[in-house]
Amino acid sequence: MHKIDNGLVSPELEALFGKYGVIMLVSPPEYPSYNGTCEAGNNSLGDWTDHQTALAGRPGCWTSVDLAAARELANWNARPWGHQGPVPAEVFESRIPVTEEDRQRFKLEVDKWERLLSKAVPVGRADSRRRTGRTSAAARSRRH
Repeated sequence: MHKIDNGLVSPELEALFGKYGVIMLVSPPEYPSYNGTCEAGNNSLGDWTDHQTALAGRPGCWTSVDLAAARELANWNARPWGHQGPVPAEVFESRIPVTEEDRQRFKLEVDKWERLLSKAVPVGRADSRRRTGRTSAAARSRRH
């Protein structure tokens, strides 16, 4: 499974993920908070990478080597579970591998929910405005 921003989905990415059996968990439109943890992780990795480029004497000029070094440093030095908690690399190394049976059960659940949700009527801002006769403050501010 891979959590992905709604705007990043493409036919090529869908084909690549399909080839390897990766299920995309696509963020719903107009809910940026859904990707909050992903965005925070990306920002943190960007900071680590910027530090690597500065150490190499080329601030802001990223290479794949800088990114790999930053990822390695972040995975062995970040403390998202507090100063006495494990580092991300330790958590990853101690994971229990997913079995093929678990993978198939997960896929069946995803398929079931996709069928159920495809039958649901989406409620967007336009729908709520029709029901209440009012426009949200956010929608009004976008017009100006």
